Amino acid sequence: MIFVTCGAATFTARDDHQVSHLAASIAGGLVVTVMIYSVGHISGAHMNPTITFAFAAFNHFPRGYVQCVLAYWVAQLVGSTLASHTLRWLLDVKDVGVTKPTGSVGQAFGMEIIVAFCMMLLASAVSIDTTTVYTTKK
Repeated sequence: MIFVTCGAATFTARDDHQVSHLAASIAGGLVVTVMIYSVGHISGAHMNPTITFAFAAFNHFPRGYVQCVLAYWVAQLVGSTLASHTLRWLLDVKDVGVTKPTGSVGQAFGMEIIVAFCMMLLASAVSIDTTTVYTTKK
C-alpha cells in the first residue's frame, strides 16, 4: 500500500503529466481493494495499526488471536519502512510521497480527523459482517 500510494504521489509531485492527482488517488483506492481481495481471507486485511488496535481493544478477534496484534504491528511497520526505503532508492528522491497541505495547519488537521473517521467507520462497519475472517465466532 505504501509503495503504490507514495510512489504515485512522488510521480505526481515530479510532473503532473506523469501521474495526475486523480490517478494517484485512484491508485491508493485500488491498492487497498487488491490487498483486501488478496490477503483479506488470511489476515482480515489489517493494513493500519489503528484498526488492528481497535479490533483487539474491542474483542473482535476470536480467542487466541489477540497475541497476533504485536506481530501485525511489527509486520505493518517493517513492510511500510521497507516500501518507503525501496521507493527512495528506486526514485532517488528526498521526500517520498510527502503530502504537503495547501491550507492552514488547522485545516489539514481537520481534514485528517474527517478522513480517519471515515476510514475507521468503514473498517468497523465491514468488521461486524459475520462472514469475515475475524468476526466469525467459533
